[in-house]
Amino acid sequence: MSKVTIQVVQHLCEGGIETMALDLQQFSNAPEQCYIVSLEGEAEQLFKRWPRLVAVQERLIFLNKPRGISWQTLVKLVEIFKRLKPDVVHTHHIGPLFYGGIAARKAGINKVVHTEHDALHLKQFKRRILARLLLKYVDPVLVADGVVVADELAQKLKYGKTRIIQNGIDINRFCPGNKLAAKRCFNMPENALIIGSTGPLDNDKGHIYLLKAMKKMSNNVVLVLAGVGEQEDALKHFVWRHNLVGQVYFTGEVDDLPLFYRAIDVFCLPSLIEDVPLSTLEAQASGVPVVASDVGGIKQTLCPASGRLFEAGNVVQLTRQLQNTIVQLQREVAMPQFFGAGYPMYQQLREKYNDKMKVDCSVGQMTRQFVADHNDVQIMVRRYRGIYSGEVV
Repeated sequence: MSKVTIQVVQHLCEGGIETMALDLQQFSNAPEQCYIVSLEGEAEQLFKRWPRLVAVQERLIFLNKPRGISWQTLVKLVEIFKRLKPDVVHTHHIGPLFYGGIAARKAGINKVVHTEHDALHLKQFKRRILARLLLKYVDPVLVADGVVVADELAQKLKYGKTRIIQNGIDINRFCPGNKLAAKRCFNMPENALIIGSTGPLDNDKGHIYLLKAMKKMSNNVVLVLAGVGEQEDALKHFVWRHNLVGQVYFTGEVDDLPLFYRAIDVFCLPSLIEDVPLSTLEAQASGVPVVASDVGGIKQTLCPASGRLFEAGNVVQLTRQLQNTIVQLQREVAMPQFFGAGYPMYQQLREKYNDKMKVDCSVGQMTRQFVADHNDVQIMVRRYRGIYSGEVV
């Protein structure tokens, strides 16, 4: 018999943690026995903002928790757990551990798994104390989504063994396709080389540095920003002031991210603060090389053959890495050229992927294969399934 599992997240709006929770549900052996509890938010509003939720709405529970500590929410969770009788409660981040972990113990649930997706909150003394107390009381199997997070947890929480399970994405959904057709769907210039970036247009995402880098790019290089946020007007004003109109486009929210990735040639993530992002994996699974800031767990998500890092906020480095990637594309992928055996990099990549790839491999193929090897959602699900079942992972 398949296990009944309940995941608890803070707010089921579109994001990395929430996407991971849905993927764990979708790709489980018995999706009908996998539930997700969202502490915050109302069902109707979230269905409108994220259409993917509609298809699984019968297995979603929204508690609409008010701001601050809500003991009523804790009581509701205990009642839900007693009614559904889950074999496993899986919490994501500190808030869900507080409510989901305590409720699980009060309801007599023996197996609790807790995943930490970053350790930024542990810089605060009060948060560290709270996390230590919760871990001591709940006694969950602790999982980190990367080596960087695991090291931080070990240093700040000193809680036994932390298992590492890297985030995974659906590589069948995020895959290469007809680039020209995709460009046309977004009204992108067909003959331009497209740099794309996704995510909230907020200060922490560092888009202003990407715009500054665009001042050094040739006219046939175009930047497309997908997302909305509090910095949108300021970014648009910068574009106008620096005569980048026609070279920088804002799409607003993008519902079809796989199509967006197929349309672009280079993906850039210029974040000042980041956890272990999914966007870099999604772009690479789509055959798109990545240039990203060296913060958080970004480095572990990049293909060593094509990914390039720069110091966060360093416009000179960012510009150089974008230009290097563009040159690499023009020489080695070149819409669509392939590596020749004479290229020095070829031997390095061929040695790494000789069992996986054809004799001649494009940057896009190498990039996608990296994600397939390390970050396929099926790998992630299989490892969590092992933890649910009590296997050593």
